[in-house]
Amino acid sequence: MTIILYQAGASEGHHYRKTGQLPDISVQNLIDCTEPYGNSGCNGGLMIPVYEYIKDNEGVGSEKSYLFEEKARECRFKRQNSVVTCTGYVEIPEGDEKALEIAVGTACPASVGIDAGRPTFQFYFDGIYDESTCSNGID
Repeated sequence: MTIILYQAGASEGHHYRKTGQLPDISVQNLIDCTEPYGNSGCNGGLMIPVYEYIKDNEGVGSEKSYLFEEKARECRFKRQNSVVTCTGYVEIPEGDEKALEIAVGTACPASVGIDAGRPTFQFYFDGIYDESTCSNGID
């Protein structure tokens, strides 16, 4: 569920930057409704399916209109409750720090995915995370 939370935050931030209004996007809406796009409800998700869902459905609901329930349920999104829309997105190549710098500096907040599968990361709690066997994917 972490990726979906961050995706909601990036979408809220982009909307604020564009309009000056900070919406509260329903994470539950994204959990419930992005499974057909390849996400796994409370078991995790990816960024692109969230953007595709918001784009295809012309929005995502507010937290107030689609309350968090701590479990995946059937999608109940109603377009009239939409608080944020998406007209497009850019996928930055893995490991391209310069492209990320340009995107954040000129376009919008970014969602960044990381490999959180290592036990050292899952139980991390303080300080600078450093995993000696972790690869950044750059040769």
